[in-house]
Amino acid sequence: MKYATLLEALEDFAKKQPEKLLIADETQTLSYSMFLSAVRSFACYLLQHGGMPGNIVAVQNSQTVAFAVAAFAVQSCGCACVPIDGDASQNRISQILNLTKANFAITRKPIEVDQKSILLDQVLTIANEQYTCTLPEIDPDQLSQILFTTGTTGASKGVMHTYRSELACAENQVHSLCADSSDVWLIPMPLSHAMGLRKLHGAILSGGSVVLTNGVTFAGSLFDAMTRYRVTILSLVPAYLSILLRLWQKELSGFQSQLKCIRLGSGAAKKQDLEQLSVLLPDVTVCICYGSSEASDCAYYRYHGKPEKTACVGVVNKNACIRLIDDSGEAITLPETPGRIELSGANLMCGYFNDPDLTASVLNNGRLISGDIGFFGQDGLLYLLGRADEVINSGGYKIAPDEIEEAARKINGIFDCACIAAPDEILGQIPVLAVQMQKEVPFSAESIYRQLSNQLEKHLLPRCIIETHEIPKTSNGKPQRSLLRKRLFPEES
Repeated sequence: MKYATLLEALEDFAKKQPEKLLIADETQTLSYSMFLSAVRSFACYLLQHGGMPGNIVAVQNSQTVAFAVAAFAVQSCGCACVPIDGDASQNRISQILNLTKANFAITRKPIEVDQKSILLDQVLTIANEQYTCTLPEIDPDQLSQILFTTGTTGASKGVMHTYRSELACAENQVHSLCADSSDVWLIPMPLSHAMGLRKLHGAILSGGSVVLTNGVTFAGSLFDAMTRYRVTILSLVPAYLSILLRLWQKELSGFQSQLKCIRLGSGAAKKQDLEQLSVLLPDVTVCICYGSSEASDCAYYRYHGKPEKTACVGVVNKNACIRLIDDSGEAITLPETPGRIELSGANLMCGYFNDPDLTASVLNNGRLISGDIGFFGQDGLLYLLGRADEVINSGGYKIAPDEIEEAARKINGIFDCACIAAPDEILGQIPVLAVQMQKEVPFSAESIYRQLSNQLEKHLLPRCIIETHEIPKTSNGKPQRSLLRKRLFPEES
């Protein structure tokens, strides 16, 4: 890599292009030189007010320039940054502070904590006071970040990254998107999660510009920002894409000649959404990425026009290695043979915070056993079947729940759905489909099954179809199938 840390990249670009826009939110913009100056000043403030290299500092997100300055300043003084959700309760914030033994907290609202704290709104004001000091040298292998994430199982884990692995994750972002200094990235996802934060890092590593918005609910503001800053890379989670396609098709189609790439990750996008996107923006590259908080952008699949490879996540990225293993841990080399996805490479986390048992259960000799099942096709590309605990093993078939859900969503009257496994004495497991009907549309399991029979092979057909009033989702829009299973079959939990 050209740089040892992201901080080195920031300093280099601040020298080369000091007046270029680095970051913008709804009210504030900073050039590269202004951003670096603010970062250094606030870092010195932290060091002069009790912070020391090696400390842990929590920063609550607000999708603003202030958060980005605070996060980079924390790392500039050799501390590990713990991003916290912008809507986290005081109890949740206190829980994370106590768990990590954080020395300092930067929060959106005043809260009662034992740690030293200031408000996020004060960060830029403090930075403007031009604090000076000698910042410590950074060891690329020291802890730089702890990302607390709630996955589809609901379990909260503190994913630890070093300055070196953080840089490798950013480089993977740049490589998969073919990004360069001419690009303007729009990030509507929370910077408190890997999906959003890694885009900020990728943009800086490529010398590009970043525009922050708070989700896509206020799409008028989003499209205004895309126009004003000439956004070329739009990064979305599948749930955000669905919202834009459902409510803002005309507005989105107006960026056909401006957008270079739409990046999708954090779960599989609906096939019908991808097809609709290809109609609205036929010349815009779509980049589907596979990764996690533990290892960002391990594989990517770039295409134009109509998607032709369902569940494909493409080629292995430059700072990642992927191999498939069977139930005994042996490598799978035959194409089209499903196995557990094992990850390694420079972009890999160093472990889970304060949880050596969990770390040891998934991380061994620099290899992470992921929770995902996939296979390499005859074309050499990686295809994702789903989570290992969600893939349905029925009569010798490995069934991806997404495939059944995609077919069900095409049926008129179904608002949402999720497919889970249920035990079966003969087949081992059977697929069960839970559907949420549109308002005033009657539920009929027989009708749904009949329509699915026209789309799916026999072994894929759900053996049971149940109506539910809600499909539980994560903040990124992924179905929480384990939670749904507990609700529908509490006696088996």
